[in-house]
Amino acid sequence: MPFPRPKDFAEWNWNALAARLNGRTDEELGWYSVGMEAGDRQSFEWAGMLYEDGRCTLPPDTTKAAELYRRAGALGQWTALIRLGLLTLAGDGVPADTEQADALFRRGLIHNLSGNLDYPRTMIERHILRGRPMPPELESRLAWWGETIKSPPSAAPQIAADFLDPNSPAYDPVAGCKVVERGGYKDAGAAFALYRLLSTGTEGLKVKPKLADYWLISAAIDGHGPAHAEIGRRLLTGDRAQRLRGAAYRHLRVAEKAGEEVSILLRRIEAELPPEVIVDLQTNWPGAPSGTGLAYETPSPEQPVCERAP
Repeated sequence: MPFPRPKDFAEWNWNALAARLNGRTDEELGWYSVGMEAGDRQSFEWAGMLYEDGRCTLPPDTTKAAELYRRAGALGQWTALIRLGLLTLAGDGVPADTEQADALFRRGLIHNLSGNLDYPRTMIERHILRGRPMPPELESRLAWWGETIKSPPSAAPQIAADFLDPNSPAYDPVAGCKVVERGGYKDAGAAFALYRLLSTGTEGLKVKPKLADYWLISAAIDGHGPAHAEIGRRLLTGDRAQRLRGAAYRHLRVAEKAGEEVSILLRRIEAELPPEVIVDLQTNWPGAPSGTGLAYETPSPEQPVCERAP
């Protein structure tokens, strides 16, 4: 039968499920194929489960399942990463590698920012019921994530360190970025770390300068000294900002009071501006402006903050 392209990604997956429930199992793979052709990440995962279980008159093929899980994971389907980790732990369809399995578990769980661990535990039960080994690495990861979601936002950069280290088996810059983002909404240090990530990027992470500046300003509003020092430097030099020496001076003064070493930049401005202007800035404008001179972009629910570079 033909498998027309539905208007919504979820529709063909529901069509596949309906075919299975009505005994038309051969249609199930056809609908997943439509989804995979369109790049639907859930279609890749569900097709992988089909090959892993050996449905639709197909014999079990865990090698094919692992490849489909890998494709789904690359598209951001975090549950597929855990499924691939379980196959990797058991050496089923892929070489057995405990360290790599643990890295996949971490990468999968870090994308589950809701903190609901019921689904991962269901995967463990399904894995064991198939006669495979008990995955202690995943159990330890569930415990780790359970504690992580209780951690204060200020711990976000430290939690993300493994994901942002290219030498770590858990390396996943998008996952690390998401951890830092999670902390950035409540902690100035995490917001400033997110600014750094989105400004310079790390390997595989999309650079978003205007969105980065939103987090820089957010950190400065919360009184983060390094953020004020960075804004002051940029306003002084015109680095992706208007060149506003007065505003730069005010930011740098706040940074200095916070313990940042910015004396060279302050002396430079004092040498360029008339003495009466400096006195006015010190006397009448002791605080720093918020966002003056920077063109920033506010985060939007429709646009993810953390994305892989094209």
